[in-house]
Amino acid sequence: VNTMDNKYNYPAAPGTPPFTTRQKTLALVVSAVLGTSQGAIAQPGMLEEVIVTASKRKANLQDLPQAITAFTTEDISRQGFTGLDDYAAKIPSLAYATREPAGTSVVFRGVASSGIQFGTNPSSGVYLDEQPITQAGLNPDPRLIDIERVEALSGPQGTLFGDASQSGTLRIITNKPDPNEFDGWIEGTLAQPEHSDDQDTDISGMVNIPLLNNKVGVRLVGFRADEAGYIDNVLGLSQPDQWKEARTEAGLPVRPRFDNKGFAKDDINSSTTTGGRAALRWLVNDDWTVDVAGIIQDLEVDGFGDTTAGLGDLQQLRFADEKLKDKWYQLSLTIEGDLGFADTTLTGSYFNRDMKYDADATSYQHDFDQTYNPVYYAIYDFTGQPRGKARQDQEDDRWTFEGRLATQDDSGSRWSGLVGFFYSKLERKQLFTSDVQDFSDTEYYANQGYSYLTYLANSPYYNPNYDKF
Repeated sequence: VNTMDNKYNYPAAPGTPPFTTRQKTLALVVSAVLGTSQGAIAQPGMLEEVIVTASKRKANLQDLPQAITAFTTEDISRQGFTGLDDYAAKIPSLAYATREPAGTSVVFRGVASSGIQFGTNPSSGVYLDEQPITQAGLNPDPRLIDIERVEALSGPQGTLFGDASQSGTLRIITNKPDPNEFDGWIEGTLAQPEHSDDQDTDISGMVNIPLLNNKVGVRLVGFRADEAGYIDNVLGLSQPDQWKEARTEAGLPVRPRFDNKGFAKDDINSSTTTGGRAALRWLVNDDWTVDVAGIIQDLEVDGFGDTTAGLGDLQQLRFADEKLKDKWYQLSLTIEGDLGFADTTLTGSYFNRDMKYDADATSYQHDFDQTYNPVYYAIYDFTGQPRGKARQDQEDDRWTFEGRLATQDDSGSRWSGLVGFFYSKLERKQLFTSDVQDFSDTEYYANQGYSYLTYLANSPYYNPNYDKF
């Protein structure tokens, strides 16, 4: 497990930055259940029957010759799973890496283009119901509230799940409305994290309402989770300039070190996750079912939870405010029916995601600045003490359509088969910028930088956007 928020305190791999460990010392859970439904009680010595759809048809997990790990609603609730970092450790063939909240890479069987994928075609797919939501290095993390099942399919899944499933597929399947029974619940959690002055609060609820003589069911789900920060941005100075003496001897200006007085504060990595789901199921007749659903989730993070080497276990040094906003929603329509000779499924989904983050790039740019002696080679001379900031602004639109015909299990034939089509289209608008603040006011920019950067910008060889510049 490679994550900034390592709740399980696994040892870090050699050469990786230290993990932060989150421990909750006091928790209060309050829950209430509405309705009259009773859960099934497993008999001693009997295996629980788990129905999965890994083969694009409903089947008992014990009957499938595949490497599948599945968590049911009861498993998710009993073990307190809410996100990827909770259940990933329970799946033998799954690993993942996290760069920031909402920026994860899912890897099956160690097959990946890199340890932390970004901007590449991933080798593992992530599905929400019938739609892939895979993004290399930036996979969304749906909160596990009222989830029917999580399936981890290890090994190549290209035939049934297509692109980005060469080494495995992770599926998150939501609970569907029940037109036959009223049901509901509400749950709240209050916790005091260690090393934090704030509290964690989490409230969620579900209500299932049957309508029109048990022909239509509506299911509404909502949640809000506020997680307290536990990382401190401590007061400190920018890194020293190793070329200070060379600059002085050559008559180049020497800029003083600066501090982060205006940005230092405790518990900076707090976050708020809100969202919900509205779903409708229509039992048209005994043979046909229509499902319509909308899912939305909004994540806001006040600061990132990584630490700075050489400081305390839960401390970092940043010279700018950092934040992240990740908002996405999904709309879907699924029609299932019995044609007599085969079962059919037609589904269409639309997924929209808008993600933005601001990150301090001061230390990153300082590393470039210190690469070469500015007296002899000034290509990355940011005058010894750069103050930088990076911004990512990305919006995705994804359309997915799929149709399947599957032979029926009770047909009596020795032959079975599945045929279908799949179409997916992704449009992305993305802008990434990394700025050296006040660089245009420096002596280097006035004397050399402007001329050099202008040369690069107007060069067809160095500037790939020359024709549009």
